[in-house]
Amino acid sequence: MIPEDEKVEYEALPKLSYLYLYDLPEFVNLFEGVRTCWQSLDEVIILNTPKLKKLPFVTNSAPNLKGIQSYNQKWWDALEWDNHAAKLQLLML
Repeated sequence: MIPEDEKVEYEALPKLSYLYLYDLPEFVNLFEGVRTCWQSLDEVIILNTPKLKKLPFVTNSAPNLKGIQSYNQKWWDALEWDNHAAKLQLLML
């Protein structure tokens, strides 16, 4: 059973399988404030996007996600999470 605060409100880009955010120094958010489902998303790569502080994922919102890559551990460690379970789930990928 999915907790009420984890229910998805919007299916984001239903055919998107690969998300690559590169060299976006002013990019701040992606669907902030909207619980989204990323049904087809397989892989995310985020590089040189320092102002992005939150990822748009909650527990099981991207069921096919195989990994998130970022080559900046300091950025990854500074991410803000609304849900600690989502962070743990992503760390296990």
